[in-house]
Amino acid sequence: VMGGRHRVDVLGRVAQVFEQMGYTDTCKFLVQSKPVPGASPLLTFFRERMNIDETADYVRRSEILIDIVRPGHAGLSFRFFEALLYRKKMITNNASVAAYDFYDPRNILIIDSERPKRVLNTPVRRDTQAAGQQNDQRQIEQVNAEAGFAQDLQPPNLQ
Repeated sequence: VMGGRHRVDVLGRVAQVFEQMGYTDTCKFLVQSKPVPGASPLLTFFRERMNIDETADYVRRSEILIDIVRPGHAGLSFRFFEALLYRKKMITNNASVAAYDFYDPRNILIIDSERPKRVLNTPVRRDTQAAGQQNDQRQIEQVNAEAGFAQDLQPPNLQ
């Protein structure tokens, strides 16, 4: 994750949920930024930009990638394409991903709060192309309701 107070705050809340679920021994939350006063102690800050090989190594060894967009951002970050390439799950606050064919709520958790349990406890789905063709608003609403997502963060209408 790149720096920025908003991103650090959101990532800190996600890290706290992972801690409550007992995952901190296997989690690493990396933030390229100078340390932010008051940030979660679960975040590891680093100043030097990682080279592409180092980044790819972290991605390959990860089960879940986290993408926190800054307010006003449009579109997808490169993190989504890394997740697709390496078949990784995603946690993001980027609701626009639901409009893409590869979106599958079993692989990509769209958050507005700290609710990653559902995506953590299901196996990664391999047939994402077929999943994208099956998505509709009703199915997304059902998954969001089952996971307890806030009703005010609904993916865009896919029809």
